[in-house]
Amino acid sequence: MTLQPLRIGYVPEHFSTPLYFAHKYFGLSAELIPFPSGTGHMVTSLQSNEIDIGIGLTEGWVSALGKQREAAGFKLVGTYVQTPLCWAVSTGAQRGLNSVGELKSKKIGVSRVGR
Repeated sequence: MTLQPLRIGYVPEHFSTPLYFAHKYFGLSAELIPFPSGTGHMVTSLQSNEIDIGIGLTEGWVSALGKQREAAGFKLVGTYVQTPLCWAVSTGAQRGLNSVGELKSKKIGVSRVGR
């Protein structure tokens, strides 16, 4: 019987850097599977046995557990980072904007839409 490598699903963001380093520099024997579409997609992939574990935003996992209860087919076993996610509103240095209130009627970009 040949053991298959652990399939780890993750959201490819800055907090995933330790996974990359463990794989590249320390011989982590695992298949790293990126989920740029987010934790919700990872939930369904865990439920369909496409991955063995998932590392993503706690809110997404808790949301799925809250909606599906025991039928979710997974459980939370720990946390990966101990600090809350902090988001920034950023602008170019020469844009002349100094507050969020000044963004009214302006075009903006959002890195990830919340649920």
